[in-house]
Amino acid sequence: EQGFVYVATGLTGAAASNYKLPENAQSQAFNVKPAQVKITWNFGDGAKITYGDSVEDVKKLVNIGALNGTIPGVTGTLTFTVSVGNYSASTNAGTEVTFDVSYTLPEGAKANNYEITVKAAEGNTLTVGKAKVNLTTAESASLTKGYDGKAVTLDSLLTAGNVSVKGMKNGEDAFDLKILRISGKAGMTDMTNAALYDGIVIEIIKDCNYISEPLKIEYT
Repeated sequence: EQGFVYVATGLTGAAASNYKLPENAQSQAFNVKPAQVKITWNFGDGAKITYGDSVEDVKKLVNIGALNGTIPGVTGTLTFTVSVGNYSASTNAGTEVTFDVSYTLPEGAKANNYEITVKAAEGNTLTVGKAKVNLTTAESASLTKGYDGKAVTLDSLLTAGNVSVKGMKNGEDAFDLKILRISGKAGMTDMTNAALYDGIVIEIIKDCNYISEPLKIEYT
């Protein structure tokens, strides 16, 4: 706050001589309080974070364009900056990301003339979701297997190049990360009948940054 004193030095007008100011009314102190500016922000419609999203793309989830940056006394407007803490494209799925919106005063505006608050209208966090990948049968896959009395294992499928994973993020490799698992009849022990080789299912493990529809492989 800043203060000033108003001083009344006398009266004017045709009948001024008929009146006299009381001694204690000739001066008055006033305080000028900073202008209160309250701004609320929201996320854009359908805002979500998916594992692998860039920092810049995540910042764009805040609907900055909808904010009114006008403040009293200056022609310029506030500019806004979004920050997302320690988030990066490799932040794991399930992590809660906190958003903060800060402001910069326009040229000519004095900070002590304003009390500005910028906050989220509802919530200021989003949780990183899993990235969806596609499990497909590789074009070069050979899905013909003769009966040999052995179980079909994940390693044998990968060695044969029967599975392709598309949509991985950050240059990651599903096989290096060991996020695939085999299920169905064929992931057990020795197979005794050729028909049991059918119904092999490849899935993404639950405890990772990815999700997909299961891939069912039919041997002939």
